Amino acid sequence: MESVLIECSPGVSGDMLLAAFYDLGVPKNVIEKPLIDLGLKDLYNLEFKESKSCSIRGIKANVKSNDRRPIKRNWRSIKELILNGSLENKLQQIIYKVFESLANAEG
Repeated sequence: MESVLIECSPGVSGDMLLAAFYDLGVPKNVIEKPLIDLGLKDLYNLEFKESKSCSIRGIKANVKSNDRRPIKRNWRSIKELILNGSLENKLQQIIYKVFESLANAEG
């Protein structure tokens, strides 16, 4: 599969998106690799668990911060993180464009 269209007009949270990819069969190590390549490995704990509510089954992603101090990031610090990480070049460009678009939308 080359691409996935994500229709999230009502909104989507990061943990919901991670859980959806995991439920589609993306292995946890594949999901975590870019975070590790950005140097964020020790800052979080990620777990996936099957959940059921009213006979509807789904996967819940639980993301916990391992850092006791809240991390405030701005576009400059995110840009440095992306550019200084050891990401594959194509992935680095995609991530950069996404966060640049978010920065422009919020700025």
